[in-house]
Amino acid sequence: MIIFLIVLIVIGLVLHSKVKFEIFFSFSNLDYHYCISVIYFKKLKTFYREDIEKWRRKRKEKRAKKHGSQAQNGFWKSGKKVFPFLQKYLHFEKLIVDMRCGLIGVLPSVFSIPVLSTGLAYIYAFFKIPYSKNCHFSVLPAYDKFELTSKLHCIVSLKMVHIIFIIILFYRERRKKNERTSNRRAYEYCYE
Repeated sequence: MIIFLIVLIVIGLVLHSKVKFEIFFSFSNLDYHYCISVIYFKKLKTFYREDIEKWRRKRKEKRAKKHGSQAQNGFWKSGKKVFPFLQKYLHFEKLIVDMRCGLIGVLPSVFSIPVLSTGLAYIYAFFKIPYSKNCHFSVLPAYDKFELTSKLHCIVSLKMVHIIFIIILFYRERRKKNERTSNRRAYEYCYE
């Protein structure tokens, strides 16, 4: 009985512990680099762009082998359920976005700055991020030259319970696309 209680307490601590994701992203003239660090129980694991792309290639090949040409991700279907969930439980400790946008000519540059600023403001409003020292963005113009650069530094925390729930939502949505409806008759196609 005591062992059961100890196991139950450990599982409760693990499920209610926070996981931090630290994301660095830089984009400069159609070349990008990113790095994702996961901090869990004060241990740090860092994934670079090359590691993540190698993992995605292996996963894509495995899915193509298993399902053939009908391999679909199902990300956007389950994303409709996941995004409101993330909006509620995702906590931004730091979100800094610095962009520099310049298109050929002054007029397109002038029109692109408010569009980008408004888009970023909508993203901040969607996730209810307060504008503060640790959470801000800046969009600067670069006139008479083509330049697109952006840098993002983000620290996000999420409880382990919510991460497990998101994984369950993704797999449930993927499983639903291959099953039949439950309200069919057993002899529907017998043509009596």
